[in-house]
Amino acid sequence: MNIISENKSKKIEIEENKSKILDIKKEIEEKKIKIEDKKKELSKVKDMAKGEKEKMEEYKELKKQFKKIENEIYSTIAPLKREMRKLEKIVTDKKLKKQIQEYIEFPVKTFLNDSDLNVFRESIPNIEKIEKNPRKREKILRLIEYVLDGNLEDKKKEYMAYKEKVDSFVITSREENKEGIIKRKIDNLQSEIIKSEEKIKNLETKNDLLQKEILKSEEDIIEILEKDLDVKVQE
Repeated sequence: MNIISENKSKKIEIEENKSKILDIKKEIEEKKIKIEDKKKELSKVKDMAKGEKEKMEEYKELKKQFKKIENEIYSTIAPLKREMRKLEKIVTDKKLKKQIQEYIEFPVKTFLNDSDLNVFRESIPNIEKIEKNPRKREKILRLIEYVLDGNLEDKKKEYMAYKEKVDSFVITSREENKEGIIKRKIDNLQSEIIKSEEKIKNLETKNDLLQKEILKSEEDIIEILEKDLDVKVQE
């Protein structure tokens, strides 16, 4: 290959490498833009995740308070189960008997739906039949009167208010598994960002190699020209 052809070949090689470098730089810029977009999206999703976490914490606190009130109502009514079983055997009214059975099986639920409290009222005239022990009888009467005096009404209202809030949270959270979806979204975005950053590193490495190739080709051209000049001088 003569000097002209060799130089021409080297120049073509240089131009091709320069073109490749431009393509690489363009791809790097595109990747950087993509990374920035993904980072913005990731930030929004993380904010969403934070919001969902706060909602779940609020839900857990509501449920905790709700359960506390439920336990308070239960601990007041449940001790009367034994007496209610005795009362059930005494009363003849079918409706009242059914209500007593409901109190025995579902004390809190039945109390919340009970507007007249007839089971407690009916217990008073039958208290001597229900409990023979005077001391226990006095204790039971105090408990019945406590309920009849409306001391659990505030608890009932509080319970219903919390129940409404808890139920609304449950419905919202079940519309879709937001927590799981958000976590997968975060994982996917982070994975895409890492892959794009790795791709940029690979492109930059490739760019460096091409720059070295261009430099080498330019040095080769100079060397060829110098050799040609030496030959001409010697001639």
